[in-house]
Amino acid sequence: MMKDKKVSAPNTLESKMTLSYMRFFATLLITNFHIAPLYPDSMRMLSTGGALGNSLFFFCSGYALYLSNKENGAYSWIARRYTRIYPSIWIFVAICIIGGMQSFSIQDFIIPPYWFLQAILFFYILFYFTTKYLANHLIKTCVFFVSLFIITYFCVDHNTFIIENTENNHFLHWYFYYVIMIIGAIVARDNSFIIKIKPWVGIIALITLIILYYSMKISVMHIINPKYNLQLIIPIFLFIIPVFSFQLCSMIPISTPKYINKIVSFISDLTLDIYIVQFVIIGYFVKYDFPYGFILSIISIIITAYLLNIGASYITKYLRVILIKK
Repeated sequence: MMKDKKVSAPNTLESKMTLSYMRFFATLLITNFHIAPLYPDSMRMLSTGGALGNSLFFFCSGYALYLSNKENGAYSWIARRYTRIYPSIWIFVAICIIGGMQSFSIQDFIIPPYWFLQAILFFYILFYFTTKYLANHLIKTCVFFVSLFIITYFCVDHNTFIIENTENNHFLHWYFYYVIMIIGAIVARDNSFIIKIKPWVGIIALITLIILYYSMKISVMHIINPKYNLQLIIPIFLFIIPVFSFQLCSMIPISTPKYINKIVSFISDLTLDIYIVQFVIIGYFVKYDFPYGFILSIISIIITAYLLNIGASYITKYLRVILIKK
């Protein structure tokens, strides 16, 4: 039986900036989706891209995590990831409870209130053991989780929801987002997995994929009733689009003006914190007319996320000294 080819990809400055650009776009798409209440009804259709942003983020996570050092063991590796996420959650939830800004509970300090954070915390554990002990079988791992996804899909009443909708109770989106994370690991392990293409070809291919993706969503959500099994095609686009996005972002020259790279890196480094704070902050600007509420919320989200990131970094360092001696 043929094993997956294993070729280590270098962790270069170019690849770091590629991931920064992908996280930057992921943050824009996810925030734009969540900021829907601040759009006027006539422009509400512009609030989209959440699933695409999620797919970019999980791809980046898989790529970067695959290249991270696993030699110190599961405890150390997982602890480093948890000590990056939990301090931001603890600080923000505590501030919201004390300030009466949102009705979080004590449970939210342990199990984050948002599915995205719950998923990534669970994925860290699963990803470590997958890439540590099944590194030569990542493609087979993808097939396994896709199979579980399809089996689960046909075992539930799938005519009542869209499979990428995070409000369903069957965790179907968890399956294919984890597959995307593994695809990121496959690309990190073997860059030859990426087909070398000219920029204009990649742009056309990406635009075509996005158009087909939205055409499928519109068909499933507004034309086909009930939502037939045609929606199984939707995750396929979410598997492919991050790969083309990675290809295109890798073509952004390293000589890009420094101020652009600094802005991209700044937002990219705040991805987690922006996600944590945006739900609460957006609610405070619903009363303002567009575009004032929209602009003010974006500014507030970035400033709050930056301050949260600074505060959480101190707790992260303290926890790592105690828990993993680093």
